[in-house]
Amino acid sequence: MNLVVTLESSGEKAAQLAQRSLGQRGLQVVRSFDLLGSESDACSCRYHGTPRCTCQYSVLLVYPAAGPPAVVTVHGHESHTRLEIVLDANSPPNAELIDQILESLAETSMGLWSPSPPPLSEAGASPP
Repeated sequence: MNLVVTLESSGEKAAQLAQRSLGQRGLQVVRSFDLLGSESDACSCRYHGTPRCTCQYSVLLVYPAAGPPAVVTVHGHESHTRLEIVLDANSPPNAELIDQILESLAETSMGLWSPSPPPLSEAGASPP
């Protein structure tokens, strides 16, 4: 079973946020595949396969300091994006790497879902 994090953003924005967040953790991220729109029926976009289609599918290879990469797919449709850590039983990635990726993506997701702005300093208090 693959691990999934969803974001309320476009596929491109989600891919960029994931790359930045993972990079801040010292992981190297390479976007190895990127497809905008497609003739495939794999998506529920009502404009799929037309010039108005906004679907995006990307593959991110996430490299630790040493060792093989983990694979994260990014499938965006309108303003909804699904990031999936691909777990292959024939070539299982490093568990610590998967934990780092999942934590990073979850933090990215929570940042996009923030229901309110950060709290302001107390009235009368001077900024630090």
